Amino acid sequence: MSRWDLRNHDSDSKSILLESIEIQDLIVSGLISINDEIRKEGETTWKTFLDYPEFDDTFSVKSSIKHDEDENIDMNALIDVCLVLLVFFILLTSYAKLVQHLEAAKTNPDSKIPSITTTQADQKTKVVIKTEAGKTLFYINEQVVESENLTTALKASARKLKSKDLILFYSDDVPYQAVISIQDAARAADFQQILQALEK
Repeated sequence: MSRWDLRNHDSDSKSILLESIEIQDLIVSGLISINDEIRKEGETTWKTFLDYPEFDDTFSVKSSIKHDEDENIDMNALIDVCLVLLVFFILLTSYAKLVQHLEAAKTNPDSKIPSITTTQADQKTKVVIKTEAGKTLFYINEQVVESENLTTALKASARKLKSKDLILFYSDDVPYQAVISIQDAARAADFQQILQALEK
């Protein structure tokens, strides 16, 4: 088997004597470039690999391997970014819906219930939310109702009054969550209209 004298064309380092198979391994691993200088053992003139056709196939294999590596894009980072963006947009959408819900629950302090007659008011379910001793209380038609029974009580009131309208009274110290609870219960009880009044 031929032995070759090899040196790097970019440095002044000493040459090394290698077997053909060793040089081929170095070419494939990328440690040798086609411009490095080489000569057969016993020769006095330095040449490049371009002057030795026996190494052409090895450089072709190296080029093919590098091309395959370039095409194999690491998708892990891209997947991570997509997941982060997905979670971000889910949270953003949820937050936007929550803001809309809270805005719907808020009533302008200067707003008033549309003018209705006493007879009309008596035909509507009346809900009052109060805060007493740090506790939120719900009154439906002047009867105290526990929060977990709101939907049931509203359905019973709608059947009794034969009306799907509700008048909601609450003061500005009432938590918004309490207002939202009434709204959710009213929707579950299939109420069609909720009139809100913020008591000063």
